[in-house]
Formats: sequence, C-alpha cells, structure tokens
Amino acid sequence: MTAEILRRALAFEGEVVTFDALAPGGSIRAIVRRLAESRQDDEIFLVGHEPDLGRLAGSLLFGTPDAPLPLKKAGVCAVDLDGPVEPGGARLRYFLPPRLLRAVGTGED
Repeated sequence: MTAEILRRALAFEGEVVTFDALAPGGSIRAIVRRLAESRQDDEIFLVGHEPDLGRLAGSLLFGTPDAPLPLKKAGVCAVDLDGPVEPGGARLRYFLPPRLLRAVGTGED
C-alpha cells in the first residue's frame, strides 16, 4: 500500500488509516468533513489517485473541484490549513513532480 511505503520512508510514527472516500470516485465532501474533524495541529498525509486527488486539492486551494491541481502519478503537493477546513481555505506549501522526487531520492542534482 502506497500510504505504508510513505509512512516508512518518512519515518512517520502515526498510523495508516484507510478512508473509502479516497478511493477512485470518492466524495470530496466526505474527505473535507473528515479533515475538519481532525485536530488543528495534526499532520495528515492523503494518498489517492487522479483525477480525484487533484480535484480535492483544487477544492481546498481554489474553492472548487472544477479547477484541479494537475498531479502527476507519484507527484506530491502539500497544503496548509491554518483555519477551518473548507473549500478555498488552504494555502499551497509545495507542489513537486515525480522527476524532482526521484532526483532527491537518488541524490542527483
């Protein structure tokens, strides 16, 4: 499972929780509700598939899933949610394509 690989790679001590709404065709609203239930200082990693994950990021960043963030397979984005979890309430921290992640992972420049 990709989330478990990520957890080990980051030496993250939190647990991996499966959430059906992150499966292909899942509900963005359900994910936003679940995020809203988390504590303000929680660090949460969401692992999913396109186009759904890009639509979720677009909803959190721009207020609409109709403006998706174009995530490539194995790409990563991070958003900060400093206030209430709501559409348009996030701020983009970084957006990394897979080629950059591969270069970092292999130590290439």
